[in-house]
Amino acid sequence: MKTTLPEIIQQVPLNILQAEIARRDSWTTEPALYEKFILLCDLVAAHYQIDPFAMRSKSRAEIYTWPRYVMMKIMRDLGWTLQSIADAFGYSDHGTIAHGLRSFAVRSRTDHSMTAFADSMVEKFRLDPDSDPLISKLSKHLQLS
Repeated sequence: MKTTLPEIIQQVPLNILQAEIARRDSWTTEPALYEKFILLCDLVAAHYQIDPFAMRSKSRAEIYTWPRYVMMKIMRDLGWTLQSIADAFGYSDHGTIAHGLRSFAVRSRTDHSMTAFADSMVEKFRLDPDSDPLISKLSKHLQLS
């Protein structure tokens, strides 16, 4: 039996839903970029079998932090700035992102599956220039697409 969107929304805690709505509303200048962010979050969350809403929250539970760090690494490799990643996750500054990337670098020395997954996602999104905000903006500016 399929779950409908209203049923899914009822299952999401109110504070997470409010944060998600505020985050979406802050992206009004680039809605297509927000959609790419959500798609990437959904793919990473599906890989780790966790709730994408919770992964995008500020929860410090390890089950969400490591997938979030993987997400940050993917976004950084796709050309996002530290501040743009922070804005996407709803953080006030880029310090949390820098910490997440350092943590990813340390763990990637021993957890090769995490690194392989991140690299495969970067390659998948690089195949589509519109999925990379930096390449997309440059190609539109240079009229390459």
